[in-house]
Amino acid sequence: MAQKINKKPAAGQPITIGLAGFGTVGSGLAELLERNSQIITERSGLALRLKTICALEFKNRSRQSLSQYRLTKDWHDLVNDPEIQIVVELIGGAGIAVEIILAALRAGKHVVTANKAALAAHADRIFKTAIEHQAEIYFEAAVGGGIPIIKVFRESLVGNHIREFYAIINGTTNFMLTQMVGKGWSYEQALKRAQELGFAEKDPTLDVNGSDAMAKSGLLAMLAFGGHIDSKKIHREGIESIRPVDVAFARQLGYKIKLLGIAKQKEVGKAEIHVHPTFIPAGSELANVENEFNAIYVKGDFLGPSLYYGKGAGSHPTASSVVSDLHDLGQRINGQNRFNPARYRFDRDITVMPMDSVESAFYLRLQVQERSGILAKVTTVFAKHRISIKSIVQHDAEDPKNIPIVFVLHKTREKDLRQAVATISRFPFVREAPVCYRIEDLS
Repeated sequence: MAQKINKKPAAGQPITIGLAGFGTVGSGLAELLERNSQIITERSGLALRLKTICALEFKNRSRQSLSQYRLTKDWHDLVNDPEIQIVVELIGGAGIAVEIILAALRAGKHVVTANKAALAAHADRIFKTAIEHQAEIYFEAAVGGGIPIIKVFRESLVGNHIREFYAIINGTTNFMLTQMVGKGWSYEQALKRAQELGFAEKDPTLDVNGSDAMAKSGLLAMLAFGGHIDSKKIHREGIESIRPVDVAFARQLGYKIKLLGIAKQKEVGKAEIHVHPTFIPAGSELANVENEFNAIYVKGDFLGPSLYYGKGAGSHPTASSVVSDLHDLGQRINGQNRFNPARYRFDRDITVMPMDSVESAFYLRLQVQERSGILAKVTTVFAKHRISIKSIVQHDAEDPKNIPIVFVLHKTREKDLRQAVATISRFPFVREAPVCYRIEDLS
């Protein structure tokens, strides 16, 4: 049985930390605490002491260079140590990491994590445990890497109703799209380069299919709208099918393609939340967020629009966010503020609107065989489904059997667009499956 410990240390006594996980971020955290301990103490009055590191392997550092720490393979050593006041979980995933988080909270220890997967899948359980044992869980590094967006939502915008946000929150896909837009690379070329530079994992599935951005968007929406989000109901699309022809048309039309997490509160307890490649104006601030950088564009009812920008991944930016949480918890331990259970109460369920009811402007590309009457037939279908055309782009093609026609459509219901596209795709002159992307003007 873990010994419950959540007491205020004597003046000048270090805040003692146990670390679970010593991969990229874990080793970065140790490096930051070693290198910048003096400036942390000067600025905060806190001495943050990393005592124990739990990991199966220590590939990033030699054991000799870690001689100042206690090294273990058993995470119970963190939870059972009465000296350790904060457990930092940097293992990731929704398996053993969840056990560590819950056990630490039950022991009265505060927790810092960068684990969006655990929070997305088990937020209710984790937050109820935090309230029951009056132990904090901070997770600044779970979204946006080094961007302090969780603190912004929890504290800086506490006086605002957050109406909507648009988030570039996956560095892998943003790096890839930057190359595809700027250099005309194919998806395959961009992915290969991202893997060579370490921005993409050997298995990049969770990044490129939008799963990572979906988990992060769910967390942000929970904080923004103040209710529980069922992440399984968030619509998700990845970037795997983006082709150079659509990147080129986007440029011609004045747009760039970004993988966005989008959330809009329609009324109390009801929101649309979705993740997908999106056409946004090329001159907008979000469109010019490039490479591995992240950005979150937020609209509050009193503040208005604001943009938060920075590196979204990597050992140093993420470690920076972890230390920010350690600082805040250190102040909490030293009695600077009291436990506030309201931070973890998301009793109201937020209904995630089905995509069929969501309205958006659209880009639609058809590959057709040249013949008379094509536009008349397509526009008749649009009229039947109450879809209005903003513009049409058609280029001469060397192959009359494979001509691209692009339609930019005014805002319409997703269900109507899907039904229209299903009808159009059955026309004999359509050579391949129509390609469709949503457009956000960010106004």
